Amino acid sequence: MEISDSDESIIRSRRKAARLRILSSSSDEDFVNVINEENECSTEEEDLISKSENEDHDEEWQEVKERTVIINEYSKEEEFLHENIDCNDPFALYKLFFTDYILEKIVDETNKYATQSINNSSSSSRIHQQDWQSVTRDEMNTFFGILLIMGIVQLPEIRLYWSNNMYANARIKKAMRRDRFLSILKFLHFSDNTTARTEDRLHKIRNIIEAIVDNFKSSIKPGKNIVIDESMVPWRGRLGFCQYIPGKRHKYGVKAYKLCLPEGYTYNLCREKWNDH
Repeated sequence: MEISDSDESIIRSRRKAARLRILSSSSDEDFVNVINEENECSTEEEDLISKSENEDHDEEWQEVKERTVIINEYSKEEEFLHENIDCNDPFALYKLFFTDYILEKIVDETNKYATQSINNSSSSSRIHQQDWQSVTRDEMNTFFGILLIMGIVQLPEIRLYWSNNMYANARIKKAMRRDRFLSILKFLHFSDNTTARTEDRLHKIRNIIEAIVDNFKSSIKPGKNIVIDESMVPWRGRLGFCQYIPGKRHKYGVKAYKLCLPEGYTYNLCREKWNDH
């Protein structure tokens, strides 16, 4: 039962006019006429209500039909987008993801940070840093190669890789001097401190991470099967968002969420608070 807004406004205006005439009338005859007009308004309202009820009863019931949702299944298989890359060549895969652009960025920021640190340090500390020489792209490649070896052949101290005992690694000793390695490690940098957005907790490495993830995405087109997984990046140092999860193999570290392919390829990754900025 519904009455339109226009009908309600007409009825209210007529009632209001009738009440005003009651207040302003000075004779019984006028009072009787006003009362009759108000009764006529009430009769019209009842007629409108009755008409609306009849219209409601006259409407035919229509059965509510279920909505059918059409789902188009994605049936394509994953596809490697670089046909000229030998997937059995470790160095080719390394260069596919760790491109010259990323390497040049790290070289530039490392040299810039080394210069800033030496200029801002005290004179006594500057004496020990005066042997610094700008790192080159080839040196940085060698530096990361040594880090990869250290990740596989783990020793309790870095200096042991250059020792003369059973722990020595001949390939590392031949590739770079220990003091040069430690000097690059000291000034290793990935972003410009003068332009960094410090409210972003990952501002020191964000641009490198985003560049590497872009290379992940541009190398493979996902198929119909994908997996959402989480992984712990081991870390026991000082870090505001480092977590302790007893059930993980690495209990201390940074938890990252990954979008992976069934064979384990990481297509994308993020952390809970990477997008806080």
